[in-house]
Amino acid sequence: MSNGAPSPKMGKEDRRVFVNLEGTPGLGCSICGGPAYKPGVFVKNIKPGSIAEEIGLKLGDQFLDVNGINLIHADYGEAISALKGSKQLTITVRPQEGEELFKDVTMPKKSIHLDNEPQDPEERRAEREELERLRQIAIDREKKRQKKETEERIHQSALAKLKQRQEELQRLREAEEKKKQEEEQQSKLQKRKSEEDDEEISRQLEQELLNLSLTQQKIDDEKKQEESRKRKESRTQAQRRESERMEKQTQQELEKEERMRIHRLQQEAKESEREIQREQQWLSQEAEKDLRKPNLIPSPPKTYMSPSAAQGVRRTPSRIGQDKLSPEKFDPASLFTKPQIAGREIRMIKIKKEKDTDLGVTVEGGIDSVLGGKVIITEVWEGGLAHKHGGLYKGDQIMNCNGRTMLDIKLARAQEILREEMKATGDSVTLVIAVAPPKAYEDEVKKLTHTLATGDIQEEPISEHPTWILKDDIQVTII
Repeated sequence: MSNGAPSPKMGKEDRRVFVNLEGTPGLGCSICGGPAYKPGVFVKNIKPGSIAEEIGLKLGDQFLDVNGINLIHADYGEAISALKGSKQLTITVRPQEGEELFKDVTMPKKSIHLDNEPQDPEERRAEREELERLRQIAIDREKKRQKKETEERIHQSALAKLKQRQEELQRLREAEEKKKQEEEQQSKLQKRKSEEDDEEISRQLEQELLNLSLTQQKIDDEKKQEESRKRKESRTQAQRRESERMEKQTQQELEKEERMRIHRLQQEAKESEREIQREQQWLSQEAEKDLRKPNLIPSPPKTYMSPSAAQGVRRTPSRIGQDKLSPEKFDPASLFTKPQIAGREIRMIKIKKEKDTDLGVTVEGGIDSVLGGKVIITEVWEGGLAHKHGGLYKGDQIMNCNGRTMLDIKLARAQEILREEMKATGDSVTLVIAVAPPKAYEDEVKKLTHTLATGDIQEEPISEHPTWILKDDIQVTII
């Protein structure tokens, strides 16, 4: 049998007894339940000569558990069942824990005994009445105790308020006394000041004036230091503003010089463009004169063809080879034919390499494009090596790179050559370019695109040199 509650922990004075009730009338004691403020099962009476007397039970002893059943919060019926349910009892006893419950209490004539003798109904009724009377006594005692505690709290609260009031009165008296002392001291001070004949008072006044003078002088010194610090800060700020103004002015002058340099380069480019146009005009006039002469084959300045026709055209192989260029040994223009040069200025440019910096140009064209094998610069990016050098512009044709031809090759191959030469050993890359202003390049592309779109080119195969016939009976032979 178990009520589900664990057995209570044993205290230092608790003891555990073992009782064998085989062949005995019972334990030989009566028990009762405790009040609400002190629950439990307590020994109410001991029968003389009983087993309870032999094992040392006394009035007010509390049964903590019986055979592992916790009796601290068990009701009366559970306690009786636990004590009478077995002949072998293991009882944990807390000596005289409830002794105060039985002081000044008249014991009933008949008690509830923990033995095996049957009880008649009258005894059970008397026992219940007795238990009820004991509970009522315990309740009354609890009410009296609570009332006493309440009165004690009220009394303590009144004493605390009285003490607080006395402390406040004491503080008020001390404040009045202090104020009175201050007034007396002030009165004495005024009296001393009025006694001008007293030398001691005069000396004290002089000392006080001296102290005031020293204090004022210290304050003045601090003000002067603060004003000096502010003047220094003001000068520092003025110097900073002047420095910023000078830096700004220097920056503006640099920007102005840069704009002037750009303007000068633009004027030079325009002058070069006008010079090239004059040369092209002269070459055109010379070509017209040659066309009027008999038995002469004209050599046109430019050659264009469609990508589909380019597959059947036999082109002249490169005259340059793969040797590195050496500007001291030859003229760059001597590397190319007149049709390849087409009246343009040929320049050789040497660009110094820098770590982690690309050439910085975008190219178009190639043998499969409408530009007929030319590799043209379409963009010079700011910050690249070409932009820093200043010798490459939009519309220039790259004709050679470090001795490797850039004519009549595919665009992918041209880009690959530029990348390889930039990664190759050496601190510079040498380019041979044909100078052409951007406008001439754009006009040339537009004109060729219009010619190809309108179908103004007709093919007339020849055994050796393919000839393209344009409108107005103008023939162009590819060399």
